[in-house]
Amino acid sequence: MNGTAASSALYVDAEGGEDFTTIQAAINNASPGDTIIVYPGTYTENVNANVENITIRSLSGNPEDTIVVHVGSGSNFNIDADSVTISGFNITGTDSTGIYMSGISGANITNNKFSGIGCGVQMESSGMCSLISNTVIDSAQHGFYLESSSDCIISNNVISDTGEEGILLENSVNCTLTNNTISNTEYDSIYLYYSGSCVLTGNSISNSYDNGISLYDSGSCSLAGNAISGSYNGIELNSSSNCNITDNIISYSWDDGIDLDSSGNCNITDNTITDAEDDGIDLNSSSNCDITGNTVSNIEEDGICLEYSEGCSLINNTISNTSFGIYLAGSDGSTLRNNTASSGTYGISLWGNKNCTLTENVMSGNRYNFDYDIYEISDFENASGNIIDTSNLVDGKAVYFFENEPDPLIGNDAGVIYCINCGNVEIKDLVLQNNTYGVFLYNTSSEMQNNTINNTIYGTMILCSQDVRLSGSRIENSMAGIILEEAMDTTLTDNTVRVSFFWD
Repeated sequence: MNGTAASSALYVDAEGGEDFTTIQAAINNASPGDTIIVYPGTYTENVNANVENITIRSLSGNPEDTIVVHVGSGSNFNIDADSVTISGFNITGTDSTGIYMSGISGANITNNKFSGIGCGVQMESSGMCSLISNTVIDSAQHGFYLESSSDCIISNNVISDTGEEGILLENSVNCTLTNNTISNTEYDSIYLYYSGSCVLTGNSISNSYDNGISLYDSGSCSLAGNAISGSYNGIELNSSSNCNITDNIISYSWDDGIDLDSSGNCNITDNTITDAEDDGIDLNSSSNCDITGNTVSNIEEDGICLEYSEGCSLINNTISNTSFGIYLAGSDGSTLRNNTASSGTYGISLWGNKNCTLTENVMSGNRYNFDYDIYEISDFENASGNIIDTSNLVDGKAVYFFENEPDPLIGNDAGVIYCINCGNVEIKDLVLQNNTYGVFLYNTSSEMQNNTINNTIYGTMILCSQDVRLSGSRIENSMAGIILEEAMDTTLTDNTVRVSFFWD
């Protein structure tokens, strides 16, 4: 067919079978709305697409047989007009940019292969563009790089073996990244830098030498249904608030599964995190976050860790096989409800927190199910405001935690006991085991008789208390059986303490 026979179609054949032997010559003779169809072959040229609303596509639709090789400096394709479509090419050339555009709207880049280049697609100050079903292999820098661009769609692309990020967005907003497969990147597989209000869904990421998905100062983003394996942090947010992290599957992280730093008001919901070498979910200085319905297992350190992250809610999470199931430090005003922490070293550990509420949490099968402590003894002088009721269970028994209670009553279902600034408490005929403390008393008098305390770090702690009588009790397998510190008028009678010195 002669390329000039129909104004809407121009044909290119490097072998001379059509009117044009180069893509550029066809563009130079094209009008808006035309389609340029390229026969299989190798085209060694730098193409400037400067006619709006044209389509440049391979005849076969197979990138393997229609090759555009970069010449000299610059890019294989430079898009210099709106609404240009490029489809079906193998775009290659050492250190070149495959497709470059600046100040463009409505470009469509589909079904291309980029190989052995510097960057697959670089987009600056452009909008409403689509990058769909492309393959990028062995790029020296990025797979795709968007700068100061908006409302773009990046979907169903395969990116591997990049020297830097797989996909980098810088100062770009309202973009959607969905169903992309990214592997073997030297930097983050997906990195959003000052790029808010983006949606990342259904992406599959593996073997990143940095983070799987990383956001810096990129708030109000949604990360849902992504699968991430073999990265430093699976998902990392830094100074990126108001994000939703939902239904992601994260495994084999070298550090944390999900890591938030200075990123408040985020929702972390229904994620599955396994086999992290540090924490499953780690929040630092990230307040007012909701952490709900997550499953976390086989974690070297903390299943869920909050440090200086106030006002967070941890609800319906399931954590197993960790060093610490849930660890809170300096995270005042947080709520823990209906979480399960099992088969770890510690179940739930609280350090230096105030005004927290714990209800209906289940700790079982841990070496030490429950741990509550403070940084300075003087901190006990003022009420912490923590509410930890007996609906919390340690190996099926209740946690009894009292502050400023004049007449604390301990039931026979007790599994661990804390009385801080309380009146006289009677503790009798109980079996208390598998917690950091069996009994912890601060500024509290007590009659303790015939109790059995096993497998604790500190069997009985009597701190700044007076008129305490401990008799007929047996304490075994603790680093320290009975500790008296600033205790007065304390009587110990007929107790058996068998201590195994150990530390985990």
